[in-house]
Amino acid sequence: MDTVFIKLVNMSITAGWLVLAVLILRLLLKSAPKWIRCILWGFVAVRLLIPIFPTSTFSLIPSANSIPQTILMTHTPFIQTGFSLLDQAVNPFITTSLAPKVGESVNPIQILYTVLLFIWILGIIAILTYALISYIRIYKKIQEGIHLEENIWLCDRISTPFVLGIFHPHIYIPTSVSAKDRNYVIYHEKAHIKRNDHLFKLLGFLLLAIYWINPLLWVAYIFFCRDMELACDEKVLRQFGTQIKKPYSNALINCSVSSKIISACPLTFSETGVKERIKEILHYKKPTLWIILAAILVCLVTALCGLTNPLEPLQNYTLIENGSDIDGLSLSVKELSFNTPTPFIQIEWKNESASSITYPESFDIQYYHNDTYTSCATNTLIFDAIAHVLPSKGIQTKSYDISAFNLSRYGRYRFQVECSPNQYVWVDFER
Repeated sequence: MDTVFIKLVNMSITAGWLVLAVLILRLLLKSAPKWIRCILWGFVAVRLLIPIFPTSTFSLIPSANSIPQTILMTHTPFIQTGFSLLDQAVNPFITTSLAPKVGESVNPIQILYTVLLFIWILGIIAILTYALISYIRIYKKIQEGIHLEENIWLCDRISTPFVLGIFHPHIYIPTSVSAKDRNYVIYHEKAHIKRNDHLFKLLGFLLLAIYWINPLLWVAYIFFCRDMELACDEKVLRQFGTQIKKPYSNALINCSVSSKIISACPLTFSETGVKERIKEILHYKKPTLWIILAAILVCLVTALCGLTNPLEPLQNYTLIENGSDIDGLSLSVKELSFNTPTPFIQIEWKNESASSITYPESFDIQYYHNDTYTSCATNTLIFDAIAHVLPSKGIQTKSYDISAFNLSRYGRYRFQVECSPNQYVWVDFER
C-alpha cells in the first residue's frame, strides 16, 4: 500500500502540471471548437489513469517522481520536484523535521505518511458515499415519471432536465417545462448521449474521488463540466443551425437552477455556467478550417509534451557481483542516485537462511584500485546503534545516505557491511 499511495500522489502531481497547461490553453483557444477543450481534459484523465509513460525531451512535466519511493526508508527524506530552487528551499526543512533521530523508536515521516493515508482513504469513502446518496435521492424522485417517447420521461418532482443512466441513459424533463422549450432541451440531452458525456462525467468524478487531495483536480473537474456543456451547445447549433440561438438561450434561462454542489450525476441541462453558455451561444460562429487545424495541432503538441515523462538520468552504475561471509545473506544494488539533494544508494537485503539475521546500520563504501579496496569516506563516519533484524526467507530494502563518500571517480566500488567481527557482506558495482 505504501508504494501505491506514493505512486498515486506522484501521478496527481504530474497531472496537476498538465491541468495548469490546459487552463492556459483554454484562454488561447477561445475561438476553437469547444470539443477541443474536452480532448485536452481527456489528456489529464489519461495522466491519472496510466502509471507509466514514455520519456521524451519534449516533456513539460518537471519530474515524474516528485516524492521518491524510498522516502519512507531513507534517513534523509527529500523531494525532487524538478525545480532546484523549490527543492533547495523545502528539503532542508523536510530533512530537519522528518528525519529519524538517534534513539527514536518511530520514524516521523512514517507517522505523517500513515496520517495522510488515513485521511486520503476517509476522503474517498466520504465522496463516494455522497455520490451514492445523491443518486438514490434522484432515483426516488424519478420513480413517478411518465413515459413521453423513446428514452424521454416527464417528471413532477425534478426542477431541471437531465440525463441519468450508464448503459441505457434516459432523459428526464420536468413537467413544468413548456412544449416550446422542451424540444431544445431534448436536442441538448440527446447530444450529450451521442457524445457519451454521461460516461465521461462519471469517469471524471471517480478520478476526482481518488485524487481528491489535489486542489488543482477539483478546478479541473469544474472546468471540464463547463467545457462539456459548451461543446454540447455547439453540437446542437451545428446540427440545427444558428437560427435557434435565441429560443435555445431562452430555454436555457427558463430551465436554469442554481447549484454550487459538484456531482457525478446527473447531466443537468442548465445547472453549469449558464451565463457563460448563453454568451457563447449568442456569439457562436462556425470556426474556420485553419482554426480547427491549429487547435488539432495544439492537441498533438500537448499530448507529446503532457503524456511523456522527462528523460531520466542514464543508469549510473553496473552491478558486478556480491559476496557474503554469512550463509544465506546477500545484497544487491536497487538504485544509486547522485542527482538528488542527498545522494543515496538503495540496497536490497535478502536472507535465504533458516534463521533470522541481525545487521547494523553502519556501512562503508570502498573504491577498487591496484587490487586494493580503499574507503571513500571524506570524513569520520559516525553511526548510531541501530540494528535491523532480517527474518528467515525475508527481503528488506534500505536506503543509505552516501553524501559522506566521494564517488566521483569512475571505476569499481564496494558497498560493505560488517555484520559481526570479521564477517562481512558486500556488493560490488561499477560506475
